[in-house]
Amino acid sequence: MTPPVQVPVPVNGETRMVALSAVEAELLHARLCHALSGEPAPAGAPECRFDQKLDPRRRRA
Repeated sequence: MTPPVQVPVPVNGETRMVALSAVEAELLHARLCHALSGEPAPAGAPECRFDQKLDPRRRRA
């Protein structure tokens, strides 16, 4: 069994740690990438933040 992932979450000016299962963490990651897909990716961002259709790194030969 995979241990829970600790995620920092800002709540009323404080940062609290929330424990997520691996599945919950992956769903959160996918939803955040989808929600932020229209925003420019900052330097060093994970590959999922780049437009999957337009990013030349994603094209197969």
